[in-house]
Amino acid sequence: MFIVVTSGILPLLDIRLFNSGQHGVVETFEPVIISGFHIDHESATYNNAIRIYSIVYIIGLLAFAIRSILGLATLLYFSRRYPREKIDGFTAVILTGGQSPFAFFNLLFINHTTYEKGRLDELIVHEKIHRDQLHSVDLILLELYTILHWFNPIVWLIKNDLKAEHEFLVDEQVIKRGFDKTRYQALLLRSHEGMAPYLANNFNYSILRKRLIMMTKQKSKGIKLNYILAMPILLFTTMILFLNFQQTGQFTTPDVLPEYKAGNDAMYKTIQKVLKYPVEARKANAQGTVYISFTVDENGKLEDVKAEHRKYNLFSEVVVVGYTQPYRSDKISTDLRALKAEGERVVALLDQFKPGLKDSESVSARMTLPITFKLR
Repeated sequence: MFIVVTSGILPLLDIRLFNSGQHGVVETFEPVIISGFHIDHESATYNNAIRIYSIVYIIGLLAFAIRSILGLATLLYFSRRYPREKIDGFTAVILTGGQSPFAFFNLLFINHTTYEKGRLDELIVHEKIHRDQLHSVDLILLELYTILHWFNPIVWLIKNDLKAEHEFLVDEQVIKRGFDKTRYQALLLRSHEGMAPYLANNFNYSILRKRLIMMTKQKSKGIKLNYILAMPILLFTTMILFLNFQQTGQFTTPDVLPEYKAGNDAMYKTIQKVLKYPVEARKANAQGTVYISFTVDENGKLEDVKAEHRKYNLFSEVVVVGYTQPYRSDKISTDLRALKAEGERVVALLDQFKPGLKDSESVSARMTLPITFKLR
């Protein structure tokens, strides 16, 4: 649940480990170039692929939202349709079908055969643990997260693992409370034969075999080997992140970012005149975004121009649209070397900048110009 909540919140936060000043992005127009001619931004950047992806995402979101609503509607229907009884703090709904027992918050759904036979102690304790540990809240949060991120396979893995963890925890608590293990396992096997609706804590779960095995295992004492092996990986990851943050912090982010001496509009016009879609890239059907970074020193001189993944203070994006004809090919290349070389060549041609200012003093600053190459 920590992974789910933090991964949902972190993208919404503006986290800055170093002083980034007041401006992170240079606000300028976004020039778009086709074959060396400047054209209207809206007509040039219209992307059918993005629209298709959006439509597919919305269809998936609606489909999974409808599924969740139907699951809740089923629970509501059951709770209104069938007779109720008060059983040990639960509102028990006595079903007439062959459903597996399941619970949703304080509602306990059991079929009439199970109810009439009695011997509900293990079942009641099982569902009480689900209720007291707020597992239904976990399921609702996960369901909302799954609706929004239905396209992400990791979300489905987390969802399955968390449901399994719920059952492992409950099984462990039931055994700890002194119930006969064999009798409880028999209850699981009997309950596994029924069906339970979506969005419920239920016995009918695909990991039944694993649950039965887990109940027969003795917990290992001491530190497990996999925990020991995980420590170097954790330390290595932490070191990489630390070095990355340190390297990012080498360049001061000024209060006032560097600007092309003749004005940023003039810089984009200069780029427009000299930037070309490399022929070899068009022949190879290579397209993508390259990030050309460079340093503007205290004197406004441009240094260390190179394409890299790390992004610093961003200028507005330049979009170059080229045509594959007569090099028509269906195979898209991910080799961006020619595009990076072209971006580095063009940026290196730029002359004097006004240096960035920090506390009214000139400072060196690292800048990044994104250039997107598209083929039609």
